[in-house]
This record gives sequence, structure tokens and C-alpha cells, in this order.
Amino acid sequence: MRTYLSIFLILILSESGFSQEIRFGKEPKSIEKSAGPENPGWNDLDLVADMTSPMLRYANITEAFKTSLLLAEEPEEDHLNSSNIESRESLEPFDDHDDDTWTEIGLYGFLVGISGEAKIRNVSVDADVSFSDILSNLDIGGMALLEHRRGNWSFILDVAYLGVSGDTVARNRFASVELDAEFDQWVVEGFVGYRVFDRDYENTRLGIDVLGGVRYNHIGVDLDTKALLLGLPRSGSRNWSRDWVDGVVAARVRYGQEVGWGVSAWADIGEGADSSSYQLAGTLSYKFDNNIKVFAGYRYYHFEYERGRRGIDLDYSGPILGVSYRF
Repeated sequence: MRTYLSIFLILILSESGFSQEIRFGKEPKSIEKSAGPENPGWNDLDLVADMTSPMLRYANITEAFKTSLLLAEEPEEDHLNSSNIESRESLEPFDDHDDDTWTEIGLYGFLVGISGEAKIRNVSVDADVSFSDILSNLDIGGMALLEHRRGNWSFILDVAYLGVSGDTVARNRFASVELDAEFDQWVVEGFVGYRVFDRDYENTRLGIDVLGGVRYNHIGVDLDTKALLLGLPRSGSRNWSRDWVDGVVAARVRYGQEVGWGVSAWADIGEGADSSSYQLAGTLSYKFDNNIKVFAGYRYYHFEYERGRRGIDLDYSGPILGVSYRF
């Protein structure tokens, strides 16, 4: 705009004749001759008027230029401000929260029931174990989660361990058999996620993450038997363990308040060389002012593993309860 006004000023000065009257440090041509008889009609007043008229025209043009400059700048500034406001309003709902950086740690319990089957050689055994049965035979169990968020990126670690043991005795007139069994399982999951959608709605926020990672599984079974057959003692032991890793893709949706109620949903599917798995989970949470959050929900985890003549096909399902802290 200032370029156009400068051109406008040059055109005005050219039209006014001012550039012809003043020659950058030289006197006007009109005063090269002195007033006298040989110059009729020329007097001192005419000379003064001729010398001052370019100055007056210059002053008037300068004032006009200043006024036009002020008038031109005001609409432009208003236009820019309105454009910026519209731009901010259009971008505000899609704020990606690049400055979000926090870490959250938590402990939770998975009140799990197990169903499915296990196959060893040609023998298949149905498994149907309730949470109360697991709890009564539970040796140790624990679940922990860790999430670090930096901008749109998330880094998640989830660790679960379950150790169960039990024994049983069977007797008849000819023999008795005592069986001791120990079962332990590790599930360790690691994910890297990116937020693909993020929108604020007044006091609530909706975010969608896509994630990729790995899920490590370990299952170990130890069996000890003691038998008394026709008065002759016999004993033996068997153990079996397997480790495998699935590559996993996942999606997570979160909706809720910064402080207050929130809901979350998770779905993933994994695939390995001899295994496959998928998982669904949903939680309802409440976050306090001191960054402590309590949550409850439901989780379903299915996995299959088969190698050679041994295989497992199990479903883990049940409520989850936990607490976490963000800093």
C-alpha cells in the first residue's frame, strides 16, 4: 500500500509543476531575470508569489499524503486484524496441543476370568476358571502402566503378571494321586502412538490416537505328581513354557474434561509367527485437581498360540479397577 501511495505522490508532484519550478538546490528559472522596464508586468510581489506557490503546493500535497496514508492504513489494519481473528477462530477447534508434555504412572487390577482350551499332543483340556477360583489360588499378581506424552506423540508401557498355584488329590481303593500345579504368565506391551485428531469443545476434549507396538507373552506350567499304586509310590514332574511376540496395531479414543469425568476406548490386533491376539477395553475415569485419577472399566483379551502338537486358545475377560498419577 505504501508503494502505491509513493507513486501517487510522484504523479501529483508532476502534475502540479513543482518539479519544474525547483531544481534540487538551484534557483527557479523564473528569477534569473531581474524586474525592470525590460520585463513589463513583472514585479516583486509576482516574484514572491511565484517562489512561494511551489512551497504552498508542496505543503498541501504533504498534508494530503499524510491524510490519505492514515485513511489507507486503518482499513488495511482492520482487514488484517479481522483476517487474523477469522484464522484463529478457524484453527482454534483443531488445536493440536503441541506443548503438552506429561508422564502418567498407574497401578490397576484385572479381575479376570479365563475360558478356552489347552492342547498337548492329542489331548485337549477345556479351561473355565472364574475370578473367585483364581483369587483363591492366587500367589501373586500385579499390573502397572506408564505413559509419557510429548505433543502429539505418546509412549506407552503396560506390564501384567499372574501367578497361580493349586493342588488336588484323587483316591480310590487301589491308588491315590496327588497333583501340584503352578501357572505363571507375563504380558508386556509397548506402544508408540500419534494423535491424528484433537478438538476442544468448551470444557471437554476429544482425541484419537493410532498406535503401533509389540506384545510379549510368556506362559509357564509346572506339574508335580505323586502316586501310590497298590502300595508302590511313584512320582514325576513335567514343565512347559513358551515365549512369543506379536506385532500390534491399535487405536484409542479419549473424551473428557481436563479435571473431572472422562471415558476411553481401546482396540488392538496382533499377529506373530505362531500366534495371534486381539484386545478390547473401555474405561470410565475421574481426575482430581491434584492430578490423581481413578478409573474402572472392562477388558477382554484373546490370544492363540500353536506350535507343533501343543497349543493354547484362551480368553481373558473381566472388570478393571485402578488409580494413576500425572506429573
